[in-house]
Amino acid sequence: MLVRHRSIFLTDLNSSEQQLTCIIIIYRQSPANALDDMTLSAPPTCDYSKAIDCYLLVLSISDSTQNKLFMGLAANCIGVNYQLLSSSTKDYSYTGKFVDPQNRNLQNALVYHQKHLEAADDAGKFVAHLNLGLTLGSLGRPNEAAHYYQEALRLAIQLNSAYGQSLAVGNLGLLASRQNDLDTAVACMNQHLQLIQSVNDRPAETFAWIQLGHLASRRGEYEKAERAFDQAHRLAQELGDVGTVKQCSCYLGVARARLQMQGYVRQLTSSLMPLTTS
Repeated sequence: MLVRHRSIFLTDLNSSEQQLTCIIIIYRQSPANALDDMTLSAPPTCDYSKAIDCYLLVLSISDSTQNKLFMGLAANCIGVNYQLLSSSTKDYSYTGKFVDPQNRNLQNALVYHQKHLEAADDAGKFVAHLNLGLTLGSLGRPNEAAHYYQEALRLAIQLNSAYGQSLAVGNLGLLASRQNDLDTAVACMNQHLQLIQSVNDRPAETFAWIQLGHLASRRGEYEKAERAFDQAHRLAQELGDVGTVKQCSCYLGVARARLQMQGYVRQLTSSLMPLTTS
């Protein structure tokens, strides 16, 4: 879940700031910054390299004028576009799920997210910590990634942001899942679900139920998996999300089939056990 810096509205700008604002507005309108809650995606026609060149110009101007606000914003955008560029040849958009320790674009993203962290206020530091965690996870450095997610969680608590807390703890859960630490993953994802319900983000709640269903399936808890996928299916129907409805229908069918097979195996095993005589 890459996170873009919050929107900025400024008045009474000097000439350098006007130049920066113009550049940022132009590129914020490009598809390269199309973001959703848990992933960052963009059409395949986006030219991330050109976007990076533009943001580098923003960074250079803001550095020369010591404008920390724009320095942080530009560094964040550069880091995000490097992350997008890291998987631009893949069949899927960047989600942080793949691991490539030698990926040069991810290494560049790490540098600029660190620059963002150094220039940002507390809200910006929260964004930078999340993106550093995501980048480090993709570079195959899960312990460092967990540290940055934990720092993001600490800042979200400090900022009294339930939504921010949900993002941080959700990413901790996804990281634990990829490390096969299922107990931690389930605990984090349950907390993520509670937090996301508290802010009434129903699409994110659907995602959380799907993740809990997958985790339950991996633990062989097919009854829990069925309940989780059923909840996700119902929410997706209410939201009119046809793609997710179809996806959840498949997950639900598999969970029910496994649950039935589990019951059949238990029944068969029980019938084959030797009878004991008193």
